[in-house]
Amino acid sequence: MIHHQFEMGKLMPEALAFQKAALALVFERAEKERGRGWWGSKVMKNYYENLDTSDNPFNWIQVVPLMSLEIQKKMGYDHAGPLETSLMLAAEKNRVDLSRLKGDGLWFTKGAESASAEHGQKTFEMIVEYLIGLAR
Repeated sequence: MIHHQFEMGKLMPEALAFQKAALALVFERAEKERGRGWWGSKVMKNYYENLDTSDNPFNWIQVVPLMSLEIQKKMGYDHAGPLETSLMLAAEKNRVDLSRLKGDGLWFTKGAESASAEHGQKTFEMIVEYLIGLAR
């Protein structure tokens, strides 16, 4: 599950790093369970016929965005801008100091002062609904 660097469904560096790390762990686990050289063993002779099955250990890995594309389009997507600030206000309002935004000149925080706990809460609700749908 990832939030940062999954902009509009694109696997950005952070998501790719998680995916690569997970694949390395799966490969390590498969080696422990199936033995060294498992990839070239007779057990794997039908690998290409089973690409889409759970027999393919590389299907055990999924990088799932915390927010669907629909949520991103409807609620916005940013880094420390209106959406993420709204999420923080909804989660930990007392820890967010909007006065620190004044005059910082950072492009990615533009509009953050318009954030609201209500927008963050609505986004959280949409995220939970989306994740429940994925689990079904």
